[in-house]
Amino acid sequence: MYDVSEILNMLKTYYKDYQAYLRLIIDKQYMDSTSISSYGDEPTTSKTNVITDPVFNIVNKRISGNIVEDKLMKRITFINENSKCVTDDKLIIVMSLRIKGLACKDIARIIGVGRTRVQNMLHEIALKIYQNQKR
Repeated sequence: MYDVSEILNMLKTYYKDYQAYLRLIIDKQYMDSTSISSYGDEPTTSKTNVITDPVFNIVNKRISGNIVEDKLMKRITFINENSKCVTDDKLIIVMSLRIKGLACKDIARIIGVGRTRVQNMLHEIALKIYQNQKR
């Protein structure tokens, strides 16, 4: 269960999380599709190159173990599923602009209100999502 400040942060980082998730999927597919191998002395024997870089191995293990991917997907799915509880048109507009990566000042300029009003609206959105998750 997330608190209101965590939900506000998820709304703020949604776009970056989504882009990172897509890059992880693309990189994972690329890594799976390419195999590095060298041929032995005879054509029937082949040897696979082993990458000995410890940093690469740790990062590859985390990516292939889906730890990072799962965390990102969990955050993205949480916002997608719980955003349906927001029904006010102004709040929907603010939320959609926020999850597209816009800053509060940019949202304020677009909808014609002050930055603090946008922050209050985002807090209201997070509160609705918080209350919705408790059900």
